[in-house]
Amino acid sequence: MRDHAKGSGGDGILSVKYFEDGRHAGYDLLHLRRGRSLPFIRRRDNLPPDWDGVAETGPWVFSAAAFRFAEKIFKNNRSEPLYLDEIGPLEIREKSGFYRLAAGLISGGDRELFLSVRESLLGSFIQTFSLTRSQLVIIRLTPKRGSYD
Repeated sequence: MRDHAKGSGGDGILSVKYFEDGRHAGYDLLHLRRGRSLPFIRRRDNLPPDWDGVAETGPWVFSAAAFRFAEKIFKNNRSEPLYLDEIGPLEIREKSGFYRLAAGLISGGDRELFLSVRESLLGSFIQTFSLTRSQLVIIRLTPKRGSYD
């Protein structure tokens, strides 16, 4: 998604894998325009002492500060396109995390949005956000290239 956003003139956030001692230990949120990042998700079995966990799914614990960081980035942001990585089980099954943010972006007009969703959750995503197939262009991203439906 980072490659897709390069040179687009857009803004938003990406979830970037975070490694500790060579082990995948979580994700950081990366603000595309400013390049600033903030710890977002960490493994429950290796939380920093001052972690401000607000939600959990599987082995992962989400940071309240990171959600506030994302809200500030999108508030009154008129960039186009906008990127939000990612909409996952927290949003789809629990209607928390980025749920309100995504719902606001989706219902907020006709500007171009790129929302990442795992293929296994795509049907649930469409249903959760009351979308129709005609409202979507699905881009399957691989590490080296994207393909379009």
